[in-house]
Amino acid sequence: EETVSRNFSKIRESQGKIVGLQVHCSVQDKGFSDEFSAEICDQLSVKSLVPVLLIAPTEFERSRAKNIADNCLTRPIIIECDFTALSSVVKNLDVLITPDTVTKHFADAWQTPCIEISLGSSPTFKQATLNPKSLLLIPADRTLKSVDVSDVLNALNLIFNPNVNSYVETSACNVYSPVKLNMQTVYQSRTTKRNDKLELDRHASAVLLNKIANVNETNEAEIRSIALRDIYDNKRAKQWFNDVETNVTAQTRDVLHAIRSLLHMKENPKKSNAFVESLDRLLAFTDQLNTATISAVIFRSKLESLPPTTFAENTRSLEALLFEYKANLQSCLNLVQSWEVELNNTRVENRVQRQQSV
Repeated sequence: EETVSRNFSKIRESQGKIVGLQVHCSVQDKGFSDEFSAEICDQLSVKSLVPVLLIAPTEFERSRAKNIADNCLTRPIIIECDFTALSSVVKNLDVLITPDTVTKHFADAWQTPCIEISLGSSPTFKQATLNPKSLLLIPADRTLKSVDVSDVLNALNLIFNPNVNSYVETSACNVYSPVKLNMQTVYQSRTTKRNDKLELDRHASAVLLNKIANVNETNEAEIRSIALRDIYDNKRAKQWFNDVETNVTAQTRDVLHAIRSLLHMKENPKKSNAFVESLDRLLAFTDQLNTATISAVIFRSKLESLPPTTFAENTRSLEALLFEYKANLQSCLNLVQSWEVELNNTRVENRVQRQQSV
C-alpha cells in the first residue's frame, strides 16, 4: 500500500489528478464499451487529468485494455490488480469512474469520490454509492447501453468543484448525489432539467412507505425539502399533484363501494357479484406503481396472502384489509396535499424576496 501511495503521489505531482476507469463488469450489459472508454481517456488527458485503466489479472481484460490504449491519442496508464490489491489502488485515486458495484463499495469505504454509471440490468438506487462526494449517473432511457461522454465530464467537473447549489447539464441521463439523513440515504437530483414528476413521485413514495410501515424517523421534512428544491417545471409539478389526488380519490370511492358491498355480502352470501366487481376495480389500480397506487399494491399483496378459511373469517379479514387500505389512502392524500401547500408557500416567499431585491 505504501508503494502504491508513493507512486501515485509522484504521478499526481508531475502530471495531475488521477482518475481511475474500470471498464469491465462481470455482468455484460453493465460494462463500458472499448470505444466509450477510449474517448473518456482522451478527454481526461485533454483536461490535464491522468486516466488509469483498472483491470483484473486475466487475459481477457489485458486484451481489452490493450485495445482501448491502442485507440487513445494519449496512452493511459494500465494498472493490473487482483481483488486484494484493488483496495489500495482505489484508496489513492482522486476519482473513480465505474459501472461495477463491488469497486464502488471500495471507493465508498475509502471516501474516494466516484462517478457510478448505472447501465443495463443495474437496479436503480438499490446498490448506489453512499458517499456524499460521489455522483450516480443513470440513462434517462434505461435501454441505452451507455451515457454521453460529455455527461460524465460535466459530472466530473462538479466533483472537482463541489457546490450544493450547482447542477450538471446533461443530454440524456439523470445525475444524483447521495444525501445522508437520520438512518437513511436519499438521492438528490443534480440535473439542470430534471423530471419533476419523476422526482416528486420517487421522494413522496419513500416517505409514504415509511409512514405506512410506522417508521419512527420518516425524515419527511428533509426529503420534502429535497423534492421541492429547484422545481424545474411548475406546470409538470402541479400536474403530478393533481394526478395523485385524482387517483387517490378514485381509489377511495371504490374502497368505500367495496366495503358496502362486503357488508351486503355478509348478510347474504349470494350477493357477491357487486363485491367481486368492486374488488376487480381496486386490483386494476396495481397495473402501475407510483405514489398514488402504493396503497393498492400493499392491499393486493396482503389479499393474495390470506389463508383459505371459513366464509365468516374471510369476510372479517377482507373488511380489516379494506379499512387499512382506506387509511393508507388518507395518509397518501394528506402527504401530497401538505407538500403542495409547502410548494405554493415556497413560491410565494421566493416571489416576495425577488420583489424586495428590486
